Amino acid sequence: MNKKHSGREHGRAAQQTLASLDRVILLLRAGVPAHHVLSLVSRDASTLPDPNARAVFAVAVATGAPLSSTVSRLQCLVRDVAAAHEEILSALAAPLLTRRIVMLVPVASIVLGGALGFNVMEALLSSALGLACLVGGAVLSALGWLWMCKLIARATDYHAAPGLWCELVAVAVSSGLPLGRAVRVAERAVTSVGLSTPEQARQQGGHLLTVASHAGVSVSSALHNLADDQRAKSFADQRRAARELGERILVPVGACYLPAFLLWGVVPLVGSVVSDTLVVG
Repeated sequence: MNKKHSGREHGRAAQQTLASLDRVILLLRAGVPAHHVLSLVSRDASTLPDPNARAVFAVAVATGAPLSSTVSRLQCLVRDVAAAHEEILSALAAPLLTRRIVMLVPVASIVLGGALGFNVMEALLSSALGLACLVGGAVLSALGWLWMCKLIARATDYHAAPGLWCELVAVAVSSGLPLGRAVRVAERAVTSVGLSTPEQARQQGGHLLTVASHAGVSVSSALHNLADDQRAKSFADQRRAARELGERILVPVGACYLPAFLLWGVVPLVGSVVSDTLVVG
């Protein structure tokens, strides 16, 4: 998901990234010196489809961080993120299908009327009432479409790189860099791949750096844990938004598309029948 990649695109990107990471692991296990592997990585990293992986590799190459542990963790992260996206897309599938179906409901009313032997289009175009119904149904359909698009955009508006800032600083720190320089390297890597990190995530990471450095605990381990927590919270919020979308999308269905169905397929026919009855009477 750029933020919004399709499920197929994201799955393909994850598979390509994992294949590249597997090659790095195989080279290390085959005994190829880490600095040779790093030289290969520095050439191949820019071609990785996953910008998070590109940023991690950029930091690893720039700092000389332990490559084996960095790549092993990155493999786990790519798999976990891909699995979370698949789950979120599965939760979004039903609401998105609902949107596609209900957009056809007003048109279906015309088709249904024709199947029952009524000339719905003539009823819509041959009287002032019919024209009013036609315009009203079109306005309601357009309003419902815009309403659902806004709901879907809100449900899928999430950050592309949860936990990335902490992850990159942890990689830089594991190479032995001082904290200040590690943070600057991480910032440059985030910018180089065209991503951004939420200010709240940076503040949490900065606070953790201060506490961990004063407490004498492993800064890298603490940052990895915080990155995991930030990703878990982000994915939990996305799953909840996807589940809630299935309920919220019913509001424009009832408020817009069902009235449009009535305006296009029922009201003009009833009006035509009543008018004919009055004339005959």
